[in-house]
Parts: sequence; C-alpha cells; structure tokens
Amino acid sequence: MPDTVMPDIFGAAYDRFAASINPKFSAKNIKSTALEIIALEEVTGRRYVFGDWASTQELTDDQWGGSPLRAQWHKSLDDIPGPIRTTLTELVRGNLLSDNPTPMVFNVERSDVHRIIVDYGQDHTVSPSVPAILVTMFCPKP
Repeated sequence: MPDTVMPDIFGAAYDRFAASINPKFSAKNIKSTALEIIALEEVTGRRYVFGDWASTQELTDDQWGGSPLRAQWHKSLDDIPGPIRTTLTELVRGNLLSDNPTPMVFNVERSDVHRIIVDYGQDHTVSPSVPAILVTMFCPKP
C-alpha cells in the first residue's frame, strides 16, 4: 500500500489566520492598528497582552483558519509558556506604541516546543518595500 501524505491542517489553518492578520501590521495599516491597541487598553483598563487584540477582530471563520481555531484561540494562547508570551507582548506592544512603529510580519510553524524567532526583513506590501520585523512562532501541533 503506498504511503499517503496527510494535508497539514495545522499549517493551512494558521497560514489563513496569518494572511488575515498580517495586513493589519503592514506599513499601510500599522498606525491604525496601534490606535486599536491603545483603544483596547483604554476600554479594558489594562495593558495589552499578546493575543488580546486578535479576538477583537471581526474575522470570518475562514479568516480565522476555521471554526476550531477560532474556538480554541484562548486555549492556544494559554498553552504558550509565560516567558514566550511576555516576550511577544513586549515586542508587539513596544513596537506599536513607539513613535514610529515598524511593520510586522507573523508566521506560525509547527514544532515540538513553543519558541519564537525574531528577525528583520521587508514589508513587500508597499513599493518600494520597507523594513519589517519578522516574527516566527513555533507551536506544537494541537
């Protein structure tokens, strides 16, 4: 019997979610996203924590990567170890609340453990492209 390759549902779901969220962190939209974070902090009376803002976005189930991903969003966030979530919080919040926020591009990859890699690259959504912060989050398959 030939080996069959199962589709990577995890990767496909997070790819759709990243494709929906990344435009909000592009050069064109980063300042309006920063204003949304400020408004979120004012409404909730507390500092932004990584993941809070995403759940306020009006996205379809498909943009979320499917209804299971949407339904499990808060559990997925709770599964991220504290030091990693704190680092993501400080990175995103610090950048967005700076005087001149740098565009950000997020990617999610599967791994055996949670970890992040932060690098610099380009935001190609504008011409000419501009520098961007690249954030790759490695997460265990749920």
